[in-house]
Amino acid sequence: KTTFVLSGRLDTLNAPGFAQKVESDLVSSDKVVFDSTNIEYIASSGLREFLTICKKAQASNTDVLLKGLNPDVKEVFDVTGFSQFFNIED
Repeated sequence: KTTFVLSGRLDTLNAPGFAQKVESDLVSSDKVVFDSTNIEYIASSGLREFLTICKKAQASNTDVLLKGLNPDVKEVFDVTGFSQFFNIED
């Protein structure tokens, strides 16, 4: 299991390349956990990066868990339908 602790904003300034940074852990780990407790905001670019992660994880048979999404960020995942692609834990 590999855990990433995320914080701040996943927007057009800092989201690009996010999926690429975790790619090697996706193929070498059976489970990847994103501790998202400190994510304040997520833009469509951040969601796109998470979708890329989801696709790569499925291809390598890796489970992905999003943990600790704040209510606003969780709502973005719910409204956009992205919640169905991930295991989300409070």
